[in-house]
Amino acid sequence: HPLLRPYVHSYWGFVRDLSQTPTYTVTPDCFVELLFFAHPPQVDETGGRRRLSPCTLIPLLSEPLCLVTDGVMRCASVRFHAWSAGIIFPEANHPTQSSYDVSARFPEIVPETIDALRDAAWSNIATAFDATLVHVLADTPSGVRDVHAARHFFAHLMVRPLSAPAALRSGKRSRVGRSSAKFVR
Repeated sequence: HPLLRPYVHSYWGFVRDLSQTPTYTVTPDCFVELLFFAHPPQVDETGGRRRLSPCTLIPLLSEPLCLVTDGVMRCASVRFHAWSAGIIFPEANHPTQSSYDVSARFPEIVPETIDALRDAAWSNIATAFDATLVHVLADTPSGVRDVHAARHFFAHLMVRPLSAPAALRSGKRSRVGRSSAKFVR
């Protein structure tokens, strides 16, 4: 949707059989991801493993995040620009963990998205994302949106490792492990 373009980079999704290699690594990049899982994977953490929620927010990461599943992973995502994610997700401004359960923020589309994931109905998912996110942004006063976006963007620039811009200049991809099919309309 045109109103989402300043905030959302893209929608993407995939269905992958991970029974032979049960891990999927999410490498730090400059996006905040809102992920929907048909069968939520587990995440490896220092204290062991924990299951993600069907609707998970992954903020800007400082280290790779290892997702573990024992079969097919079905996932759809909204990829937010780093400077805009804090508008909808205040927890993205000050990440204290590698993922957040945000299912309660989107109760109307979690079951709908999970059903569409089972059928790989990407256009239905994109339509639900558009409608929900436009509604969420419409409920946020524009002045608050702009202040939070600017604050987060500049804070992110101050903590970004120097190797990231160097990798971008050299043409190296900083997002290994996140290849996916986009279904932007």
